[in-house]
Amino acid sequence: MNKYFNKKVLDSSGKKIGDSKKEVKRHGELELLQKAGIITSLNKQVPFVILEPFITKNGDKIRGIIYKADFVYYDLEKKTLVIEDVKGTAKMYNDKGELCKSKMVIKNGKSVRKTAFTTATKDYIIKKKFVQSLYPEYLFLEV
Repeated sequence: MNKYFNKKVLDSSGKKIGDSKKEVKRHGELELLQKAGIITSLNKQVPFVILEPFITKNGDKIRGIIYKADFVYYDLEKKTLVIEDVKGTAKMYNDKGELCKSKMVIKNGKSVRKTAFTTATKDYIIKKKFVQSLYPEYLFLEV
């Protein structure tokens, strides 16, 4: 389980098939789109190099920086390469314990609507911006 409570999804042999149920579901959807001839060249966990590893003048080894896309494919309708990242949302519950997308809360004596938020980290946001800059030929989608 990771910090956002996503459980890795395993097949019957114990092999990991996805980082979350949502990612596994999206992979199934993309496979259907590929079979239908809407997309092609579907790949999972594709690495994009943001910074190559290097050695400083002092001899210090600096690790490279890599962004791993959940999915990469070619969209035949849009005629473009696509990077897809599956993002979850933080779960939020109402007073009855029911899962909800937004709810009213009292903050500083005022009624305020609170909404669920995306689970994007600061590192992810920075890497996303670098990938968009370094690989402009790709359409970057969050689903």
